[in-house]
Amino acid sequence: MEVERINLNGLNLRALIVNENDPSRTCENCGNQCYDHPLLAKEDEDWCINCNDTIHRANMTNNELGLWTLLMDSKGYITVVVTEKK
Repeated sequence: MEVERINLNGLNLRALIVNENDPSRTCENCGNQCYDHPLLAKEDEDWCINCNDTIHRANMTNNELGLWTLLMDSKGYITVVVTEKK
């Protein structure tokens, strides 16, 4: 598990890079893998980042979501989880 900067749709964002050897648990909401890191920008620690975003950012427009993402990144938070296969 590493924190790296990646380019995602033209934005240079902080991402949590994980692989199948990294510790994970089951998301209490959807049942998929859930990763924990103290810098992940999520309100519900028991949910994966996708479920967290679906619930807490569902009413944001694309522009609002983009601004929120940049704000979280400027504060040092991780807004993206990337799974890499080894």
